[in-house]
Amino acid sequence: GQPTVFIAVAGRSNGLGPVTSGNTLAPVTNCPPFSSYWSSEDIWSSLRLPSGLG
Repeated sequence: GQPTVFIAVAGRSNGLGPVTSGNTLAPVTNCPPFSSYWSSEDIWSSLRLPSGLG
């Protein structure tokens, strides 16, 4: 098959990347949209995900 990579971009939640990663064998990159108000919370939310998700 064709190589596939998912880039998960969703506002107001970091949940899309982990859910996608848990349902596919393809690599998933979690990339929350930048917001000056939420940027510090988004990075911690991404870093605290379990290994292998997101």
